[in-house]
Amino acid sequence: MVASNLKGGIMRKVWVFILLCVIGCASATMTGGRIHIQQFAHTQDTTEVNLAIEQFLKEKAENPTNIDAYLWLARAYAMKRNYVMAAAWLDTIIARFDSVGLAQMRKKYSFEGYTFDRFFIGVCMKTLQLHI
Repeated sequence: MVASNLKGGIMRKVWVFILLCVIGCASATMTGGRIHIQQFAHTQDTTEVNLAIEQFLKEKAENPTNIDAYLWLARAYAMKRNYVMAAAWLDTIIARFDSVGLAQMRKKYSFEGYTFDRFFIGVCMKTLQLHI
């Protein structure tokens, strides 16, 4: 019974991954990273966040103009409560991308009910609290 449930859970993840790729996700590495973030949300296992970070770093290396990779890196580090690294990735976004890209990102993303701007301010405040 346990083995069949485990096998069914793995198969469900594989089908979701394939479906997301077919529908039009940006890349397999971004999809993989997002799946690890979702798994962390359910399990609170930091291994999942570490795996997501690996995926997003790989995406950044393969496609350095993908603003999503940088943002998801910031989010992953914030989920690990490593606000200094999250702020560093947000700072990288601001330094690397133009205002048009930032405006599109503000419209596109909302993390757990927080707009991009509130997420950015929250990470900055947490970082300041660590250094005061």
